Amino acid sequence: SLPSEFYLMAESASKPLISVLMPAFNVEHYVGPAIESVLKQSFADFELIVLDDGSSDGTAKIIDAYSDSRLTKIFLTENEGLVNARNTLVGMARGEYIAFLDSDDLADPYRLELQLKYLQNNRLDLCGTDHLVLHQSSGKIKRSKQRHSDADIRAMISVCSPLCNPSVMGRADIFKNTPYLTVGNDGAEDYLMWVNLALAGCKFGNVPRNLITYRSHEQQISKVQNTKAN
Repeated sequence: SLPSEFYLMAESASKPLISVLMPAFNVEHYVGPAIESVLKQSFADFELIVLDDGSSDGTAKIIDAYSDSRLTKIFLTENEGLVNARNTLVGMARGEYIAFLDSDDLADPYRLELQLKYLQNNRLDLCGTDHLVLHQSSGKIKRSKQRHSDADIRAMISVCSPLCNPSVMGRADIFKNTPYLTVGNDGAEDYLMWVNLALAGCKFGNVPRNLITYRSHEQQISKVQNTKAN
């Protein structure tokens, strides 16, 4: 259910194939490009839901400036934490598939198109992608080192998180049936999600192509927004 203190902008009437979900908290320097990277996708049958989680900077104003029939905007009056934000967004998603993108990251223009094909062609329940890691302070860019097969990803779960959350796309029903759980203030809610989905028998994959740019910086959402996730 939605939190009591919010207001919701009108959403488009038709049901999209993909719901792109973006939590935002104090990301005024990054949220605009993140939104634009979704709106410029080659694949057009999507909705983008952006949730501002009580930001204290100019994030809400920047989000509110965007107008697109595929865009739904939610503005919370208080910060409720990343786990609540992710679960609220999942609950609102109307698409057959859900794709995540954090508000400080960038999607390749062909991300949705190529990732959907990869999911369907390989009969996966969910998959991430290879990605570029941009270290904001130095400007250096590194390529991720992902495992791509279901067997390799399952083997990696025992030692690390084998999927990059903002690159993940999967069937909407699996996320609606398995919510993100609070695991303290360490930003590990996504790792626990992959463990639970693996136990549920979901089939994983990673697209062997860099389809998002993941920004690494001190204020990124996974580092600061879990402070009120409990």
